[in-house]
Amino acid sequence: MQNEGVHQISNNIVTALKEYFNDRIEGFTIYNITDVPYPMFSIRFTLYNYYNILYNYDRGRNGFSISIGRNGISLKHSQPWFNDIDLGVLCKELDENVRIRIPDKYLAYYNW
Repeated sequence: MQNEGVHQISNNIVTALKEYFNDRIEGFTIYNITDVPYPMFSIRFTLYNYYNILYNYDRGRNGFSISIGRNGISLKHSQPWFNDIDLGVLCKELDENVRIRIPDKYLAYYNW
């Protein structure tokens, strides 16, 4: 998948996130997108109407973080390199990492 251009890769990520999270995700912004001198881009979105999440792709390495002002909390996942990535697993791990940080009462209120 890494041989695709960054526009296609970013679209694939957004599509996978929308399909996995449905109405629990919103507000996608793709920025800092470039193929030269190397492929990179960032995607910002809101998950569970609770956290602003940042996805970064830089020369094949990728990851999520919870955005807190100018800083972020890195979220661990099993696929730090984009080669042969399973987007379903990536979304599942993001979901698990975010849900453990949100109060159960909040999730129950929205039937999530």
